[in-house]
Amino acid sequence: MHDLDSVKPKTILSLGPAWAGNSVNCVPFRISGLITRRGVRYCSHYDPEGNVVVTRSASGNAILSRHVIAKSELPFDAHRAISIGLDSQNHLHVAFGAHDSQLLITRSTGSEPDSDFPPAAPIENELGHHISYPMFVSRFDGDQLVLLFRNGSAADAELRIKRFDITARRWRDDDYPIITGRDPSSVRAGPYVNTPAYDGDGRAVLFIVWRLQSRSDPQAVNNTGIDCIVSYDNFRTIINANREPLRIPVTQNDRTKIIAIPSDASLMNQGTSAVRKDGSMMFLTYWDDGDGFPQYRLGWQEGAAWRVTAASRFGTSFGLRGPGTLPLPHSRPEILVAQDGRVHVIFRSREYGNRLALLTLEPPEYDLGSARSHILVDEDLGFYEPVVDRTAWAQDGTLAIYVQRCEQHFDGDRNFHLSAAEAQLMMWGVEQFT
Repeated sequence: MHDLDSVKPKTILSLGPAWAGNSVNCVPFRISGLITRRGVRYCSHYDPEGNVVVTRSASGNAILSRHVIAKSELPFDAHRAISIGLDSQNHLHVAFGAHDSQLLITRSTGSEPDSDFPPAAPIENELGHHISYPMFVSRFDGDQLVLLFRNGSAADAELRIKRFDITARRWRDDDYPIITGRDPSSVRAGPYVNTPAYDGDGRAVLFIVWRLQSRSDPQAVNNTGIDCIVSYDNFRTIINANREPLRIPVTQNDRTKIIAIPSDASLMNQGTSAVRKDGSMMFLTYWDDGDGFPQYRLGWQEGAAWRVTAASRFGTSFGLRGPGTLPLPHSRPEILVAQDGRVHVIFRSREYGNRLALLTLEPPEYDLGSARSHILVDEDLGFYEPVVDRTAWAQDGTLAIYVQRCEQHFDGDRNFHLSAAEAQLMMWGVEQFT
């Protein structure tokens, strides 16, 4: 286990007991689990009874309200994570419960921190009931709230958009998916999206990994990529990384690939991304180079080219195999970029005693040899993956993270021992990592 300096949070808020039988509260693809606007920080999690808990706290770190949205079953499936988003009237939307199934959603009755929620109901959906990975995305200026989601299954899917009509108070589907793995000229595939990134100009960046079906080995997780698409108008039109316009829906045959990675490299679906102050787009994920030791990889745009560097030296051999949520030795990493271009990698690893750690990479080369590492949470968090408030970081450099211990098993989410753990909101200041 690595012996590193510990950087203690400035503030810790207790959010109460949380479900811990699997990693449903701690998966990074719940966009977002934690957001800040107008001095209020919003957070969500399942409690040990399976209810959805929404907590609002002030920037001064006092709890303002705690509301429980009743649910009738335990969240045995770690894909059925909770996502939250704020519309232009500052009403909070809460979506949860979907894995190739119906999505439940509710919207706060008002814009104030003590506003309650009506019972959750299935979202309007004329496309069937095969929704997964709901992601609320909107520009930081509070423009129209967009819900990005997968329609279909792992290797046979499309990514679609719903837009919230603030006047009618309802969600409306776009006519076409923005990305599809169902193009008749290609083999069937499923697009997976890294955490979306926005910059100050309203540019939205999506990095895509394609999941392919393996006929010879049904247990194999065959991910390939990495592709990149960009939009300046909330996905009404799309261009590639070279600013070439693309027809909607985007397919595997379009000019979007930036890094070619073979399907047997244990490439992780649903990594993360960011945009540097100078406009350079960045991604962070992991794959192996054929040696069976997956490593974190940071990629960034440099002119018309893309550069990639290793962001870890892990010594654990493993591969992506099996259905459902896998109990992996290293979490999917999160990335935050400082104003001076430094990259902070936030992760949990068995090689660090399953503690939460932060690695800082220095520009322009982001060389691992000169990186600095710190421990953020000095305890065993099980199979936790970081849930980070990107809005707080963009606003004032506050590193706010949802933290709890959780389990995850190979043999299905219903086999669990740890039913509850304390949920906490931890906060650090940007000056603690300079």
